[in-house]
Amino acid sequence: AEALAAAADADGAAEVWVFFDELNTCAHVSLMAEAATHHSCFGRPLHPRVRILAAVNPYRRRPEADLADAPGLVYTLHGDGGDGAAPPDPMAALVYRVHPVPHSLQQFVFDFGALSDDQEAQYVRAMLGHRLGALKKEGFAMTLPIDAQLALQLLLASQAHVRALERDASAVSLRDVRRCCDLLGWFAAHLVPRAASAKAKVTPLAAAMVLALSFVYYYRLPHAAAREAYWSKLVATLTYQRTGSEAKFAKSGFAGFAQDGAFARCLAQVQKRFAANVEVEPGVAMNQALTENLFVGLVCILNKLPLFIVGKPGTSKTLTMQVITSNLL
Repeated sequence: AEALAAAADADGAAEVWVFFDELNTCAHVSLMAEAATHHSCFGRPLHPRVRILAAVNPYRRRPEADLADAPGLVYTLHGDGGDGAAPPDPMAALVYRVHPVPHSLQQFVFDFGALSDDQEAQYVRAMLGHRLGALKKEGFAMTLPIDAQLALQLLLASQAHVRALERDASAVSLRDVRRCCDLLGWFAAHLVPRAASAKAKVTPLAAAMVLALSFVYYYRLPHAAAREAYWSKLVATLTYQRTGSEAKFAKSGFAGFAQDGAFARCLAQVQKRFAANVEVEPGVAMNQALTENLFVGLVCILNKLPLFIVGKPGTSKTLTMQVITSNLL
C-alpha cells in the first residue's frame, strides 16, 4: 500500500485506500487498530497518502439453548487444561469468532444497522423478478402472475423462518436470496422438464423453486423436527395466500404444494431419480442419508458452491465423497 501511495504521490494522484474487512476476527486486532486510529505501524508513521477503512463483525453471544448441541465444526485449542481435556474456548459462545474491539477504536465504530423487513422484501422482489425475467426469455414462464407472488412469499417466509429458528437476524442475508435465485435457474435448466404434463399438479418452474428453497434453507436445518416445521411454514404461507383468491390459486403452479407432505414428496422424488443415475459398489445401500448427501454434494459441485457435510459417525459422509469421486472420474 505504501509503495502504491509513493507512486501516487509522484504522479500527483489521489490517496490509496486500504480496507480491513472483518478486522476483529484477526488475532492482531491491536496492530490493525493502531494503523486505523494512529496512522502508524509499530510506531512508524504510514505514508500520508494511505487511508485506512475497516469493518468489524458484531460481538454477540449465542442463545444458551444453542450452545450444548449446535452442529458444525469444533474449534479446539492447542494444549490441555491438565486433565487431558482441551481448555475452554472463549469464543464458543459467540455468534462470530471475534475479538473485543480495542477501546481506542470503539469511538470510530459506526453501526449502520440492517434492512427492515419492508426494505428487504423490496430487494428480494427485485432479485427474484430479475431471475424470473431471465427464465422467461429462455422459455420458462410462470403460468399466472400469482405464481411470481407465491414464489416471492415462499422466499420471504424462508428467510423469516430460519432467522426465528436460529434466533439470529444475521443467520440469513441477501446472499442466501441470491444463491436461491441462481439455483432456481439451474434447476429449471437441468432437473425439471420445460413443459408440464397434463396430470401434473405443479408447474416445472414451481418445482424448480421448491428445489432451490430446499438447497438454501431446508438442508441446513439440523434435525427432522426443524425440517418438518419448515415445510409446515411453507404450507401455511401458501394457505394464507390462497385466502380470498381461491379461483386464481387453484390455477397456479404452486396449488399442488398447499397440502401437508407435498413439498417433502417433491424433493424425495427428485432425489430418488437423481440418485438412480449414480453408480455405487455392490453391497452399498442407497439409504436416505447417502441419497441426500449425494444429491446435495453433486449439485453443489456442479454449481461451485461450498459445502460442509456435518453429521455423526456412520451418516455416510466419507462414503458420499468416495461415491462422488468414483462417478466423476
